[in-house]
Amino acid sequence: MPRIAAPFDEPLLERGESIGRLRALLAEAQLGHGQIAVVTGEAGVGKSALLRAFEAAMPQDVEVLHGYCEDLSISEPLGPLRDMARDAGWDAARLLGGTVDRLSVFSEVLAHLAGSGQVTVLLVEDLHWADEATLEFLRFIARRVHDLPVLLITTSRDDENQGRPNLRRAFGGLSSTRVARLALAPLSSAAVAILSANAGARSTEIFRLTGGNAFYVTEILRGDQASGSVTVQDAVLSRVDRLAPQDRALLEAVSIFPRRAEIVWATVLDGRPGEANIGDCLASGLMNSDGTYLAFRHEIARQAVEAALTPLRRKTLNERLLALLQAAPAIPFARRLHHARECNDVAAIAALAPQAGREAAAAGAHLQAAEYFELALSAAQPEDADELATLLSDAALEHTENNAFALAVKRSDQALQLRLKLNDRLRAGDLMQRISLLHQEMGQMTLAETVGDRVIELLSGTQSAELAMAYASRAKLAMLQRDVELADNLGEAAVDLARQVGRLDIEAHALCTLGLNQWDSEHALGLFGQSLQLALDQAHIDNIIRVYACRGWMEAECLRYSSAIADYDMAIAYGQKYDRTFDLPFEMAWRLEILSRMGRWEEAAAGCAALIAGVTEQTSVWFIGRIVLASLATRRGDQDASRYISELIEFLPQDEDWILKNLFANLMAERAWLGLETIQEARKWMDHARAISKTQRQLQQTLTWQKFLEPERDIAIPEGTH
Repeated sequence: MPRIAAPFDEPLLERGESIGRLRALLAEAQLGHGQIAVVTGEAGVGKSALLRAFEAAMPQDVEVLHGYCEDLSISEPLGPLRDMARDAGWDAARLLGGTVDRLSVFSEVLAHLAGSGQVTVLLVEDLHWADEATLEFLRFIARRVHDLPVLLITTSRDDENQGRPNLRRAFGGLSSTRVARLALAPLSSAAVAILSANAGARSTEIFRLTGGNAFYVTEILRGDQASGSVTVQDAVLSRVDRLAPQDRALLEAVSIFPRRAEIVWATVLDGRPGEANIGDCLASGLMNSDGTYLAFRHEIARQAVEAALTPLRRKTLNERLLALLQAAPAIPFARRLHHARECNDVAAIAALAPQAGREAAAAGAHLQAAEYFELALSAAQPEDADELATLLSDAALEHTENNAFALAVKRSDQALQLRLKLNDRLRAGDLMQRISLLHQEMGQMTLAETVGDRVIELLSGTQSAELAMAYASRAKLAMLQRDVELADNLGEAAVDLARQVGRLDIEAHALCTLGLNQWDSEHALGLFGQSLQLALDQAHIDNIIRVYACRGWMEAECLRYSSAIADYDMAIAYGQKYDRTFDLPFEMAWRLEILSRMGRWEEAAAGCAALIAGVTEQTSVWFIGRIVLASLATRRGDQDASRYISELIEFLPQDEDWILKNLFANLMAERAWLGLETIQEARKWMDHARAISKTQRQLQQTLTWQKFLEPERDIAIPEGTH
């Protein structure tokens, strides 16, 4: 594609070293050694100016693909990939229309990069506004470009609000040698002095006001110095005020477009300005153009102009733009919805938000999908019970994907009440079964079992796939509580009914449960094998992941730790490859707990710290991560151990999981053995754990500690204990 020559007005003083590093990375990419660069800094520091300067000097045979993350009210799923597809001439409608699964889309893009026959530079700007799916796309590409002629450059603000978390999501886990990090600092006082001297201004005052921020410096210097303008917004608006009314109208129209405006639409929002008006706006230095789009030179300037609009003017412009977008083909729902919200068009929000949610879910942007469905619920018409129940169910699924279990239960229960009123037994039963499993995820086992029993009662006699799944789910709960007979009976009922209704996925699920229920027998491996083969034959990814994870737990119980890690690694790999994120944190947590048993402390500690940083609710994942950290901190004498213990004790009364309570009892015993807790306190937890332990290994661990701490105490040892 032709190189776009756009003016970049931020000063490039003191940026020579950064440009030199980018050129060196490009040279490596030209040799077939893929490179990654992350340019960070505060808003206005000059990140985009640096990229424009670097791009302007590139050889003409280098392909440059641009992707932009926009400041929409809810981030657009895979927006940067849509931009790059347009630049490259790929069939964006086919790739991103929801008919191709996300992994295939990413793989096809990678194939394009590998087979293009030229060096490609991917420029993805403003990662702090990126959606979840875009971050996963960058993560996918970043791990596969090392042997391709590709240079991936991203820009991001470096704040902890979204900038750094998004960078960690995209590039976390890559070694520092794989990612070049260019942190742009504000201009020095010497650089500001040079610019101020050219403008005839006092540099000390400019530096004090701006802190050296490149955009702030240039805007204040361009302002009317005689008027005493001292803020960036004042400086920008003073320049706007000097324009003719029709020029100002065009600037205001462009300001409601996040990032850039199609000229064909911006020029009809408020009259039809001519070429002269566009030329005047470009000459003002506030905007630039590539012939198709108009854009403010910097997002800060756009926001300043947009913020100065009167509420009525802003609403009117967004209403007109929404009408244009609604009539145009292939405009993403996220973009239309942004302007519907800006003009508070409730009917448009109600129509667009569910579609945007499903579009985001299909792209794997589950955080954004949940936001869209919540927005849809706020605008939904309560008269249509079936539609409302569907929306509630969709929202619950996305909250589940995001491990927001409490909200998932709330939305599922609201949907359930509507399905019961509609006498829709099958879908009501499906909702109840999901609620039961959510309670189990939150450690509320008694409630999970109660709801699970209600599902079977509700669906009794239907001979349906829903009843087969209800049997399978309730068998899982019985297995977790080590009610072996009940788990076997329910699991076998699930297998029989699943075969009758032709649901191999439910059959595989139930066989896996039966295998784990009989984990201490040779028969277990055969059941796991049958389940895995069924899942593989039918490409049932969720069941493939579950079999590996369950077999990994069994291997750990049998103290075959290397085999357990191998199985968990397979479960996690499938989850990441096929975007099955729901159980990934749980599988990662148990893998890390096994690593701590193996003595791989550094790896376990780093993994748990990263894992729990992304957990927003007190779940079993939260608990396992903290108990591993508490154990390691105890052994190392770290002060954090006491804090972790307090948090764990606060969590335990809410939790009914005997496995987690056993882990905690063993930790308290170890601390007492080290003189960090009283024997009486440890005894309290150990006695409780011994009373509720469900497996011999769990019981034996506790008995061992009690013999260490109280060798004279007479404790009954069950027959068969090792």
